[in-house]
Amino acid sequence: MPITLEDQQIIFSEISKQLEDALIHSKITEGHFNDKNVPRACAHAFALDGHLVKIKQLLDKAKLNHSTQAKV
Repeated sequence: MPITLEDQQIIFSEISKQLEDALIHSKITEGHFNDKNVPRACAHAFALDGHLVKIKQLLDKAKLNHSTQAKV
């Protein structure tokens, strides 16, 4: 089944959401480190990394979708 532009748009929309959530966690992490609250900072750093993992997975999916449509 061919991959549509809408399929790719949905993936990149989710990437945008994940980036926004990652940014929020990054800012919260910064604040907790500033307050010397290491446990909370680390918890948010892990959450940030989880969003980055999801972004990488979504990018991999978009690349695989593209490779099925690419012509050589």
